[in-house]
Amino acid sequence: MSPLRVAIADDEPIARLRLQRLLGSDSGIAIVASCGSADELLRALQTQPVDALFLDIEMPGKDVFAAWAGLPPPRPRVVFVTAYAEFAAKAFEIDAVDYLVKPVVQERLFAAVERVRRDLAAAAAAPPVPESRHIPLPIGRRIRLVDLATIDHVVVEANYLEIHAASRSFVLRRPISWMEAQLDPRAFLRVHRSHIVRIRAIEQIEPLSSGRYRLRLHGGAQLFSSRSYRDAIRLALGIA
Repeated sequence: MSPLRVAIADDEPIARLRLQRLLGSDSGIAIVASCGSADELLRALQTQPVDALFLDIEMPGKDVFAAWAGLPPPRPRVVFVTAYAEFAAKAFEIDAVDYLVKPVVQERLFAAVERVRRDLAAAAAAPPVPESRHIPLPIGRRIRLVDLATIDHVVVEANYLEIHAASRSFVLRRPISWMEAQLDPRAFLRVHRSHIVRIRAIEQIEPLSSGRYRLRLHGGAQLFSSRSYRDAIRLALGIA
């Protein structure tokens, strides 16, 4: 079995070394990068394949949420290791696998590691991305082939995906990470934990004082981004 490749980012050297020591005690874990900032982490990820990130939140330089959202899919799994309990809700907006509050005990840390491994195993067992440009959607006893180019946006509702395509909507029991993997990242943009949008379907974008955006689609639908995806949206849409 291949080792779990992890990267650590924490601006406190002592905390970073402790996390290295705890994770390093598992022979099934390979620590491929240990960084003191989000910017340093992003540079490391350009050359090192990583399965999971163990991140502090309050670090100098680039915001860690924006840094993660700006990574191309498939993104590494994220476990936050921080002294700030109040960021938990925001952390799960970016599908964090776990959220640990310092000081972290070894048992709790390795429970998070096992969650990462289970999540990766589930993703590996998922059906492969189809080579065609259609996605098969079960509708009753029939299978409808929906052209990916007709999809305007996808919304998560509980454990289901609501796929809006060509003035119709379809419901599918799949995680949004599966849907994201089916779509060309040059044509589709994740703007929220629960929303994926086709870039060419966006008709108007309005910045809000909260750091979010209101997106109006050509069909009249309106979606709101989250702050975590602000930098990714600006990059994809060429917003200065």
